[in-house]
Amino acid sequence: MVLDLSEYQGVIDFNTLFKENKIDKVILRSTKKSGLLDAKCATYYNQIRQIKGDNFPIEFYKFMY
Repeated sequence: MVLDLSEYQGVIDFNTLFKENKIDKVILRSTKKSGLLDAKCATYYNQIRQIKGDNFPIEFYKFMY
């Protein structure tokens, strides 16, 4: 399973999420169409790295629609 996350998902309990689901990769929205940074991108990134380590695949995208 691949997760696509942005600030709209709010507070996420990543410990429970990873424990209860087979997550293969996370894709984080880094930037909004306006060019502003997604308010949760860095937080989500740091939390995932803390739980899953440096080898877990995380990708980023800029929302353009």
